[in-house]
Amino acid sequence: MTVAERFINRLAGESEAPLVFRARSCLRNRLWSSTCACCVEECPRQAVSLEQDRVVIDSQRCVACLICVAVCPAGALVAHDRRLDNVVARTFKLNEPVACCCEKNVRTGEELILSCLGALTVEHLAAMAVMTGGVNLHLESCGDCRASFVPAILAQRVAVLNALATAGSEEAPTSRSDSTLTTGFSIKLLDQPFLPESAATTAIVAPNSAGTQLGAKPEIKPAAQSAVTPVTPATPDRRSFFRAFRELSWHAAATTWSTLRPEPEEFDQPSGQDKQAIARSIVLRQALTKAAPERRGLLPGLFYVLAVNDKCNLCGACAGVCPTGALSNEWRDGGEKLWFNWAACSGCGLCCEFCPQKAISLRRGRSVENMAEESVLLRQQDVQLPRGRRWTDRNR
Repeated sequence: MTVAERFINRLAGESEAPLVFRARSCLRNRLWSSTCACCVEECPRQAVSLEQDRVVIDSQRCVACLICVAVCPAGALVAHDRRLDNVVARTFKLNEPVACCCEKNVRTGEELILSCLGALTVEHLAAMAVMTGGVNLHLESCGDCRASFVPAILAQRVAVLNALATAGSEEAPTSRSDSTLTTGFSIKLLDQPFLPESAATTAIVAPNSAGTQLGAKPEIKPAAQSAVTPVTPATPDRRSFFRAFRELSWHAAATTWSTLRPEPEEFDQPSGQDKQAIARSIVLRQALTKAAPERRGLLPGLFYVLAVNDKCNLCGACAGVCPTGALSNEWRDGGEKLWFNWAACSGCGLCCEFCPQKAISLRRGRSVENMAEESVLLRQQDVQLPRGRRWTDRNR
């Protein structure tokens, strides 16, 4: 869409999708047989659909909750609103509990403001909690919003963290959206009396001893208590309130100005130059480095463990298809090696789907002992090539 078309649509009052689809990052474009449909399955408004090699957002149905952005394992959906990056950066500078809200829930002006709290991934919540010691999510006005389902989804994400924090172990595989931790996080959903009963009285239970396969849905059972906590009204601080007002005004002006800029160019075909860790993986890795030592032990369980069996012939297919560069192969000194960078892995499982030998297993839950080296050698093999032949010419 050109600048003129976007400007005319804005003047006509037509809504614009709050996010952009990067085709080159989508798992379905990297592997034609990929079954990934996280964005479609998670959208409560059925605003996301798949058409050929593209993800299409229905701007009439979309309510800008950004839940699809939060669950995409490859970073193929990117929000126009970039305040989440600023909120995380501010969180990393604090050492005290913080409050987070959307524009409709500003109470004192001290809160960290997002367009919608649906953008908070499990990884973002965990990183913010360990950096500050506690996160309060204000949801007072969500019942009057078109995205009234966000508290239920946040309650589910927090329940995943806290339930699996108690029962998780290094040997228990989990799904893309789950986590395995050693103790609880201090994350509260505050003052939400109109949370749907079905969501307020459920909790995610940890996988059984046999574990849950990658991509499986977590089990849900009734819980004894609500997932939210009422709070008492706080007294607004004049300076904080006007600071929040200035921040909202600045964001509104920036949003209007963005209408006069062309949309980001999309590249339909992925390439090796596009490999990079997604935002939530980067945030989690930074938190592991910067968090206080007494809280740092909460995070290893959110990182992935990848292993290969004896069927692996070092063909390099997994490294080629990996969208984040977590897998890489190298040939030097007469040998070939396959490396795994656990900090860059998003758990998308594309390597498992693509491996011709089905030699790869992936699960969530690293141990503290396995965090010393960021790159892990998975497999190596001595290779002697005939004179005049290159490694790329070798018949695999």
